[in-house]
Amino acid sequence: MPPDYFSILSSIFRLPSLSILRVTMFQKFPISLLASIHHLRILDICHVQFNHEDYHITSTTIHYPRSHLLELHAESCDLKSLLIGTRKFPPAFDITNLKSLYVTAGYESRDMQAINTIFEVACASVTHLTLTLYQSFPEVNINVLHKLQTLCVLSEYFFSDSDDCLHGLTGHLAAGSTPFPNLNSISIDVCLDSLDGFSDSCFDSWPVLDRLLVTGQFPALQNVSLQLKISYNMMDANLYPEVLSNIQALQVVYFPLLSATKPKPKFHFAVEYC
Repeated sequence: MPPDYFSILSSIFRLPSLSILRVTMFQKFPISLLASIHHLRILDICHVQFNHEDYHITSTTIHYPRSHLLELHAESCDLKSLLIGTRKFPPAFDITNLKSLYVTAGYESRDMQAINTIFEVACASVTHLTLTLYQSFPEVNINVLHKLQTLCVLSEYFFSDSDDCLHGLTGHLAAGSTPFPNLNSISIDVCLDSLDGFSDSCFDSWPVLDRLLVTGQFPALQNVSLQLKISYNMMDANLYPEVLSNIQALQVVYFPLLSATKPKPKFHFAVEYC
């Protein structure tokens, strides 16, 4: 990074009004700049490689901002050293008071390991988790988040990927007798890229989810929302008329228990074409 750029960014990052920061597509980003932010509440990092070479300059006088929302993408690098610290340097951020966490998962295993470590460090405070999945549910241990109150899942599904449009989510929700005792809201969006290669087997996990969420494993659960978003063109409408017709009946077929449960949890099911 040219010296003048570093000076400009350094001045901006020291502004007391800076509370939201998004860093994306950056190589050798100076980690000392992040360490200089005093009032950061929201941090979003994606495709970032951090430069630790200048970190020793501020490591002895570092101020630890308490971020309340952190958005992590699996392509991010050095997450563990940035947020957990290393043998040489302390972390740039104190995440023990983290409230909301947004994670894009399903790529590099090393990133999943770092995210698991972040979960463990912040498990006493995180109450909101938004998880985006692009392939089979990675080894992300969400079950350590015992204080979780709101879980939002975005599942991007392609029929060539797997047989489960939820990517194994039900298995993680079922772990333990009461894995999420404080969870009061679950929102799941399933995005189908197209109807090409459609198979009913992609919905096999839905009856499991239906039974799971009406058991006593989620005593605080108040609201369940599942939205199926289908991307299709006019060719799909001509090629798959029966599929489109059957999709309208998915709620009755796959969620009889949630649909009949009163007064809680309240169940919302919707199909959207886009």
